[in-house]
Amino acid sequence: MGWLLELLVEGIREMLSQFVIDMMTLVTDMFTELLSCDLSLFEELFSVVGDLYTNVMLPMGIALLLLICVWQLFKSMFGKAGVSSEDPIELVCRTGISLFFIVAAKPLVDYILTVAGTPYQWIAGTDIEVSSFSEYVSALEGLTGGLGIDSLNIAVLMLIMQFVVAWNYFKMLFVIAERYVLLGVFSYTAPLAFGTGGSKATNNILASWAKMFGGQIVLIILNSWCLKMFLSGYGNLNASSYGFTKFFVAT
Repeated sequence: MGWLLELLVEGIREMLSQFVIDMMTLVTDMFTELLSCDLSLFEELFSVVGDLYTNVMLPMGIALLLLICVWQLFKSMFGKAGVSSEDPIELVCRTGISLFFIVAAKPLVDYILTVAGTPYQWIAGTDIEVSSFSEYVSALEGLTGGLGIDSLNIAVLMLIMQFVVAWNYFKMLFVIAERYVLLGVFSYTAPLAFGTGGSKATNNILASWAKMFGGQIVLIILNSWCLKMFLSGYGNLNASSYGFTKFFVAT
């Protein structure tokens, strides 16, 4: 009866592996399509964000810019000797440029996301080829005899290991969703960042925002890359004829 139980466990493992990979393929396609550089899902889900941008973010960005400009002009005209101050003409010019970027923040951000969407689509459009499960070969041979471990125990252990990897994939989806939301937050708070670009004293805030925004775009692109790599590795792992040692290391 032992051999019959082994075949049963092996068959269950094969069917569950195929089911998990099919679900991963479905979820990967869904996530790469929805959680991309396109913020349409973000805008649809958080529908109030457009009104908040127009009624709150733009006025606050302009007010912040003018407040910084007035304060720096006040320091340059009435500040004590030795206090560092900016050239008024340069300050006004920088303020004017920053005001233009505040007003044009949304179109500018949308254009950057459109450009970044091109390499994202290259990755998302790449097909994944996984070895056919019709050629599935038992991975229980090789080390089991030398270790003196029952092959049934090895099959159960390998099944558990596969679900541990699948659970880590599920946790990775939460991280990807968080990155997508952060991209939307950075995009719709751009006027506040541009509002700090009118003065040299606060320009480092704009530079930090630009680095975070650019880094978030790179992470969104790498999300698709990670999902494709994960699915490819997991599929080929479960469809392989690896012995237990190689299967363990690959897992």
